Order: sequence, then structure tokens, then C-alpha cells
Amino acid sequence: LTASVAARNGAKPCVAALTRVTDCPAHRRAVRGCTEALRVLGRLGRTDLRGRASALDAVFAAMDVVEDAAFQAQAVRTASKLATDALARKAMQKLASVDAIKKLGRVLECRTDAPWAAEAVDILTKTLRRALHEEDHAKARACVVALHRSRKHATEDYAGMFLDELRRHPTRDVIRDTATLVSNEAFRAALISSDGVNVLLPLARDAALADAAE
Repeated sequence: LTASVAARNGAKPCVAALTRVTDCPAHRRAVRGCTEALRVLGRLGRTDLRGRASALDAVFAAMDVVEDAAFQAQAVRTASKLATDALARKAMQKLASVDAIKKLGRVLECRTDAPWAAEAVDILTKTLRRALHEEDHAKARACVVALHRSRKHATEDYAGMFLDELRRHPTRDVIRDTATLVSNEAFRAALISSDGVNVLLPLARDAALADAAE
């Protein structure tokens, strides 16, 4: 995959590579190739790129499954070039689904200092309050993770909520969301002080959940 090929075909070759890597996120060669695809896509992101929104969605989808640190760092840089103010404003308009909330969180992650970031955080905070009132646990979790990605909002007060979910419904999604949040020192401390280690240890012994819990 080269810049010249991508220039002739827009974002399509890069998007195709990113789509394929979501099926084999731990394949080292595929991840290395897609890291290069991300660099190309980042350069194209500075131009009037066709398929910008689809390309951004593909980057975010790959970020959700590929754990490689170099890939993640490049993905954030690339997404910052693709996520225009117009696309960010569109992401802020309707947070009716968990996927929409997750997308806004990713947009904030790559544009933390954008002029609209504070407004986006405010929208997420209101959406979180509504989700908690309606006992919509999936939306509430998505909002907390999105606020964490913004790096502009404390999340440690919600450690208990995540522990309750881990006790009652320890799905892979809940475990992944918790793993994302424990990268924050304050959240990690709150989780540990609430006996979080003893909640996670049995999950690590569950064959169906072990890789996520670890």
C-alpha cells in the first residue's frame, strides 16, 4: 500500500486494510501493514479526501480491537486529521445509541483540545445523567468511557457502578470497558479500594472471559 495508490483511489485501500485487520487484530504482520496504512490515511486526511467519514469509522473500529501500542498511537494521530470540526459537530448531534456515544468518545480522544470539546463533554455528562436515571446500564457505561477518553472529566466516582456490573453481568464488553478505565490512576485506586481485585479474580479463572479479564 503506497501513498500514490491511495492518492488515486482516495481512502479505499486504507479502509480495506483496516477492515481486514479487525478480523485478525493480533496478527503482527497485518497490524504492521495497517499501521502504515494509517500513516498514509493521515497524510490524505490533510486533503479534500473522498470518503472521510467512512475512513474515520474504519479507524475507530480498528482501534476497538487492535491492542498494539504503536498502532493505537498512530490511529489517534490519523483520526485527528480525519475528524474535522464538521464531523465532530455531527457526532454531537444525536447520541441515541451506545455506538453513537462511543464514536463521540473516540472523536474527543483524538481532538481533546478542539474548541467544541467542552460542549461535547457537557453533552456526554447530560446523556450519562439521563442513562443513570433510566437505568440504561450500557449507555451509562459508554458515557463514562467516552468521558474518560476526553481526558476532561473525572470517572472514579463510577467505579462502583462498573463493579456492580462485573458482579451481576460480567460480559466481555463490561470487562473491556473496565480495562479501559483502569488506565486512569484515580479510577484504578477507587476500583481497588472497593475490592475490585477480588471481583476480577474469579473472572480471570472463567475460560470464556479469562483473556478479557487478564
